[in-house]
Amino acid sequence: MPPLTASAVPAAGRPRLYLFNDTSRSRHAGCKAVMRSVRAELSAFADIVATHTVGSTLIDAAAFGSCDAVVVNGEGSIHHDSPRANFLMMVLAAAQATSKRSALINALYQQDQLPIPDVLARLDFMSVREVRSAAQARRHGGCPWVLIDSAADRRQLRAAKPLRAVAGIVKGGTHPKAPSAIWLDGMDVAKVDLATGTLDEIVATLRQADVYVTGQHHGLYAAALAGIPFVALTSNSHKVEGLIEWSGLPIPVVANEQSLAKALSFAQHNRAVFEDFAAFVAAHDVVRAGPLAAALGAGGVPEVKSGAQGMRP
Repeated sequence: MPPLTASAVPAAGRPRLYLFNDTSRSRHAGCKAVMRSVRAELSAFADIVATHTVGSTLIDAAAFGSCDAVVVNGEGSIHHDSPRANFLMMVLAAAQATSKRSALINALYQQDQLPIPDVLARLDFMSVREVRSAAQARRHGGCPWVLIDSAADRRQLRAAKPLRAVAGIVKGGTHPKAPSAIWLDGMDVAKVDLATGTLDEIVATLRQADVYVTGQHHGLYAAALAGIPFVALTSNSHKVEGLIEWSGLPIPVVANEQSLAKALSFAQHNRAVFEDFAAFVAAHDVVRAGPLAAALGAGGVPEVKSGAQGMRP
């Protein structure tokens, strides 16, 4: 980890945060957009004095010892008892054991076991991105907010030019371990990959299309922000199903290639349903500075009244 620079020296009265699972170096436009929002909200009330990069197991011991709070970006990481998930749970438990405040935000949560008792119950703040993660977290003692993914933060979205001209049905990506990974690449349509530009550029590109076929959670948000129908494919976790379930809309989730044609027809003939999904996304908010500041011991940060909402604990 690089040494702290002068710009990282905290201002008086502001909490010192150690931010874990920073995904901003990812090629994935959704991950970069998440961190754009998360950093803006945290910086409104605190100083980020150290950062842990996604996939690493290195911890700056001096920074960890001197910080006031630990914040973990739980985006796509806390599932199926993976080594990465267990590492991040260990980090939160270590913060709690040393009387630091702790927060798990913007999380996918699909753990089968909770090897560290009470780690979720002792969090000062927790937010997840859909209702299946919320239900699983509650079973393990958590009390999560349910908020839309930070990638869809409309305060951070910028006007952009399309990456290129597209039309009709276009496809995105999926997780390499998802069922659709076997057959999606063989689909003979143009591809708008979340690894090929910024989220702003991808949204601008998708506005030209009729339907977006994607197995990526951020792909669903990109389609909603672009105002177009989509075909949702199962991923490597319950995040796609959980988001659709939260919306309450009858959007099918495709588990196999045989179901694709029917889902495409649904998307093409039920545009109003996807307009309702876009309205659902617009009506809900991402994790904001106000609730985080209150949970992490910082005062004086008013919660901006945007009209958007989430499901509170």
